[in-house]
Amino acid sequence: MFRTTYILFSFIFISATFAQERETSYSLVYPKFIPYNSSFDISLTVTNSYPQADEFELLIIPENKLILNKAEFKSVYESLKLNSSKVTSDEFFEDVYSIKVEFNDSLRSEGIVFQLLLNMKIEQHNSSQIKFKGIFKEKDSVIAYLSPQSLEEMNNENTLTADIEFYKPQKISDKALSLGENALFQIDVEKNFSHDFLFDFWIKFNEPDMQFLKIFRKDFTQAEFILSTNKFQMLSVSSSQFNQTFLKPYFIGNKSWYHITISSSKNEGTINFYCNGSLVAKNQLPPIFEESDLRLVFDNSAKNKSYMIDLLRIIDLNNPVNLSFNSRHSVHFTSDSSSLTAIYKFDSSNEFSTENKTVKLEFSNVKFVKSDSPLFARSPELNIALLGNSYELEWKGGDYKQAQYYILEKSSGNNPYIQIHTVQADNTQEKSYSFIDVPDKNSEIVYYRVKQQNYDGSVVYSSQVKVGQGTTEPFTIGQNYPNPFNPKTSIEVEILEDSEIEITIYSLDGTEISKLYKGFLSKGLHRFSFDGEGLPSGIYLYKVAAPNYTQTKKMILTK
Repeated sequence: MFRTTYILFSFIFISATFAQERETSYSLVYPKFIPYNSSFDISLTVTNSYPQADEFELLIIPENKLILNKAEFKSVYESLKLNSSKVTSDEFFEDVYSIKVEFNDSLRSEGIVFQLLLNMKIEQHNSSQIKFKGIFKEKDSVIAYLSPQSLEEMNNENTLTADIEFYKPQKISDKALSLGENALFQIDVEKNFSHDFLFDFWIKFNEPDMQFLKIFRKDFTQAEFILSTNKFQMLSVSSSQFNQTFLKPYFIGNKSWYHITISSSKNEGTINFYCNGSLVAKNQLPPIFEESDLRLVFDNSAKNKSYMIDLLRIIDLNNPVNLSFNSRHSVHFTSDSSSLTAIYKFDSSNEFSTENKTVKLEFSNVKFVKSDSPLFARSPELNIALLGNSYELEWKGGDYKQAQYYILEKSSGNNPYIQIHTVQADNTQEKSYSFIDVPDKNSEIVYYRVKQQNYDGSVVYSSQVKVGQGTTEPFTIGQNYPNPFNPKTSIEVEILEDSEIEITIYSLDGTEISKLYKGFLSKGLHRFSFDGEGLPSGIYLYKVAAPNYTQTKKMILTK
């Protein structure tokens, strides 16, 4: 009974969340991260606002040779496989699939919710688009259409649109941990955290309706929190003990990767659960919450079902949780004040034998399998300094072991980027690269970026750097004093015209160390102090940026 009520609640919640006007009660959900040459699921959840209707027809209009593999109908009462047929339409040039659902008595009540689950596949392409047209009918006559939810989505075709993006798996993905029947992967946290606790990982399900993660306090036999998916492929969080203040079930398609984040907030007294950056659930923390008392258990008691996890991390979080989402596609966690406690890439069992006093592992019946998770080589960090009448462009390779070539590109004005310099990657962490370029007198603004060509054929780009080339410079910066320094130094900035200014300290590898200032500065001389206490000796960069102009200089910390 509890199980049925829970499933029904999930659907009622989704319906209430997305239902607005009578004709717009639906939810169309599809994966964000789909590897090439793989199938993926799309969920269309519909609230029947037309009890007189005896049929619902869904027309599926895919682009770029997308193929419909299968379709299923699901409600709290039944699950059915649906037949699809290809039809011709004067309205659309593409192939059109038609799926029909006949409404029996259980569906002919206003407010009844049902789900159409579509499994599709494409063999290549970077992106595609699928249009959907939902039609309520009575005796073959159209009663109403499933209409877009906002004015921005309105179109003459009365269709809903899904914009599908694909990615090519990179070599850096390597392997993932597969948990089949009776598999176990358990993590005991052995550390008290200075700040908040964050635990994140990638997951891919091969089948729906399974529990996959339990969170315990070590001295208790009953799980405090349970993460699971139901037969509607909705991810949800349950707790028998701690009050849940927010719940929004999240659709999890089979064969696609999803990013799960679990974080505590000691200030709010809550534990928060996210999927792909969206809040799924929020629960109260136990009255006495100690990270060193946590046990995280991935297991699988379901027969003939499996799931995979990749890039699992435990982080002592001293930043807003949304900043951690920026590192979800990289094996490198970057943050100005958070620290990495443990990381597991699952490329081999050797990771489990490496001593880590902050966590204790237990595992059985797990496998290491080829991964196609959306992990990508980290892009290089590009910095620019003004040297007289020239620009010194300097960068260091992000995932330097993956890089084969670095290609420096330049765009003047609104023109496309062009290649101005190429260098073979050295594949050493300490190696930095530089190039001197002269200003383009024909353009007021130029942009630079570094294209990193990897051995596996993939490409990543640095962030672009924008340089203003007008005759008036908004500021000048002097060399920090003292230099070398230990541990404090001063940086002077002379503002020549009122401007928004940002002053940032970086390590030589491009990692942001400190944001000294961000805001408006009036014309005149301004002095800023930087304290390098706690930092290792070495060369650091300070960059001053206005909306159309930047300067960067080096400084040396010696201890």
